[in-house]
Amino acid sequence: MRAVAGVSRRNRENTRERLNLGARFAYVDCAETAGPLRTPEDEQQPVRMRHVAHWSSRIVLTLLVLLSTGTGLLFVGWLLLPHHIPGAGQGPWAGWSIMVARVAFVLMVTVEIVRLIQNITVWIFAYFAKDPIPMDPPIALRVALLTTIVPSREPIEVVARTLRRMKDIVYCGHVDVWILDEGDDPDVKKMAAELGVRHFSRKGIPEYNQESGQFRARMKSGNHNSWRAQHEDDYDVVVNLDPDHVPLPNFLERTLGYFRDPDVAFVVAPQVYGNMYENWVVHGASAQQYVFNGIIERAGNGLDAPMLIGTNHLYRPEPWRQIGGYQDSIIEDHLTSMRVQATDNPATGNRWKGIYTPDVVAIGEGPASWADYFSQQTRWATGIWEILLSRKRGMPRELKFRQRFFYGLLQFYYPSVGFSLFLSNVATAVYMFFGQGAMKQAPPETWLTLWALSLGSWFCLWFFLRRYNIAEHEREEVGMLGMALSLFAGPVYLSAAVSAILRRPLTFKVTPKGHMRSAESIGTFRLHLLWAVVGGAMLGASFWLHHDHAALRIWSGLTVFTGIAPPVIALCSGVRAWWRRRGTVEEPVVVPELDEAGREIGPGGPGAEPVFEVPAVPVRGTAFIPQQRRAPDLATIVPLGGAPGSSPGDQPDAAPASADFSASSALSASEDPVDSEVTQRVPEPAPAEETQRVPAAVFEAAALAVSGPVATDPAAPEPVLRSASQPEAVLRGGSRPEAGWPSAGRPEAGSRGAGQPEVRLSGERESPVRSTWFESAPRPPVEPEDATQEMPRVADAITAVLPAVRLRAPVPPPGPEDDAEPTVGGWFSATPQPTGSGTGATP
Repeated sequence: MRAVAGVSRRNRENTRERLNLGARFAYVDCAETAGPLRTPEDEQQPVRMRHVAHWSSRIVLTLLVLLSTGTGLLFVGWLLLPHHIPGAGQGPWAGWSIMVARVAFVLMVTVEIVRLIQNITVWIFAYFAKDPIPMDPPIALRVALLTTIVPSREPIEVVARTLRRMKDIVYCGHVDVWILDEGDDPDVKKMAAELGVRHFSRKGIPEYNQESGQFRARMKSGNHNSWRAQHEDDYDVVVNLDPDHVPLPNFLERTLGYFRDPDVAFVVAPQVYGNMYENWVVHGASAQQYVFNGIIERAGNGLDAPMLIGTNHLYRPEPWRQIGGYQDSIIEDHLTSMRVQATDNPATGNRWKGIYTPDVVAIGEGPASWADYFSQQTRWATGIWEILLSRKRGMPRELKFRQRFFYGLLQFYYPSVGFSLFLSNVATAVYMFFGQGAMKQAPPETWLTLWALSLGSWFCLWFFLRRYNIAEHEREEVGMLGMALSLFAGPVYLSAAVSAILRRPLTFKVTPKGHMRSAESIGTFRLHLLWAVVGGAMLGASFWLHHDHAALRIWSGLTVFTGIAPPVIALCSGVRAWWRRRGTVEEPVVVPELDEAGREIGPGGPGAEPVFEVPAVPVRGTAFIPQQRRAPDLATIVPLGGAPGSSPGDQPDAAPASADFSASSALSASEDPVDSEVTQRVPEPAPAEETQRVPAAVFEAAALAVSGPVATDPAAPEPVLRSASQPEAVLRGGSRPEAGWPSAGRPEAGSRGAGQPEVRLSGERESPVRSTWFESAPRPPVEPEDATQEMPRVADAITAVLPAVRLRAPVPPPGPEDDAEPTVGGWFSATPQPTGSGTGATP
């Protein structure tokens, strides 16, 4: 039984890793959501926008919002009927009981009005949502790529993974990679030296460690501003990435083009989580980002006020110098965004502006524990309250009306949720304890019917808004986990409001990463346990005092559930994890036998039945693994004959792949899903006529994502890198190789690493897309005999999951804004048109 339990646990872990891997590759497919790169008309081309949704979709959206608002107004109007108001026909001072009931009635009506305002807010955001039209990046810019580390809270291996991927970013210009070390840690210095990145630390420098202001100690803003004071003038553009956000190789290609517009101060990209299937908490946190990434930030484009996102963004140094750098706040990105957009560009006389691109160019790691999630939400909610209550940190008056309108609606969320919960429970408690309630005179059956009708129309609107989500698997989800997590965060939002009103300071707390994630304890849920006690007291009082209003009892029960569910879920998860550990046994490592061509023979070899089959399209009711585009035939990859400028014969020996180099490092924020220590070979490729070039870092990373670290042959030549740290690979396309591909266009059954189930992907192969971006540098000649050299057999695995590198040929400049095609399909389509260019959307 112990062995069976251990195998079962391993299977569940592998399932989660496969789901995470599928989500990460789905996000990679969203790297061109904004459409293909366009050739600008001039060197200072202003950024053009287009509506996300088709006009028919906006009409349907408006009708659904009117329906939801109408049902809400019907409910409020029914509440305001004269005979439903407590003490109807009596004077304003009819006695204390009537006064208390009237106060509760006003609170309940206020809650419903707040919900109506939230519906209208969603309509405004979705109606004005726009995407920018991407442009070719300018060349020869000086770019700094920054990430930070707090050694006591963030594992060095997580940061090292991000730094390696930062060095793989491809750009035709000067690029420096920096690590900003808060602890001046010797291990971090050693890691930086080994990776070839630049190290900076403000530790021990008094002027960079102040109690408040620009260089505030123990704050993310102070760390970045300290680096700015010494090095910012050396660069044209600065990139800021969180240490757990791993960039894709086309990060700069998809973002730098917007800086052709001289008024663009910053560019931001979606914050997505690659570990969303790790557990219930991080999945819910990911679902909460869907609306922000797909609707709210796109509305910022339409209202000229996209908000800066601290996890991954680029900025021009000049506006940062004008405002004094990142602002001193626990949500420095939000406050900095408002300050920048309220400042004039001295070169043009216009206001600085930001751009939000829906292209997913970095994949991060979400909070995977209740403690980390509540800490994150507390910081965000408290920061909003500080901005609302502080005249110094408040909204600048220089902002345009539409910008103030956007930020006002955005800042309305946390206070509205907190006060709605508070007012609802106060109104409920008044009836439960005193029998004097807002709904004492109203029939409970009618109350429940109208309330359910209002809630149902809201759900219809919510389902429609899923088409704005960026990734395909996001559009397949209902988002119930995100809604549940928002409900469970209610006590946290209320506590943040109380702390801000009482002027209790909250220090910046880094969300722990990797194995340093916070563990749950009773203290983690102290607010929720108190919330459950309050709800239980109301429910008990209603039965004891025979105050039998059914609707209010349901609300009291929901309050108890909100408080008790998070600690119960955490307790059950801990017990289940402990039980699994009791039955864990180590599985033996099976090294398969290889034939002369380097292929497995026996179980799992050619002709064997696959262990599982990955669906080519989402299947409702099953875990989603997205359809992937076919990469070019990687069985025909050949390494170049040496370093740039050297002859093909001068080839250094290639070192074996390091054990810590993982596919997750390029595409995820989690550890390697499967390890493999088997070296496999590719059969001799068929001759090809056409040569296509793609970044080798992408191929290597994707191969490791599927098969884990692959041992390479020390005798094989090392490919030559054209990016910051990785070689370039030359792909010979055109014809399909004679060996390694069955006639149906599927990867060969034996193409997998040891210990990993086989992957079979259904569907037809796509033609490779020719790249022009990587053709800028001269290439060494490729000798004919290079085609006979063998490389590790990862081609079949890569082609099963790696999307083709989609790089553009010159495209004519776009027409007027009104003529641009939207990126979300019309309502009358059979299925919503996906927003990613790789899935067939029309730019």
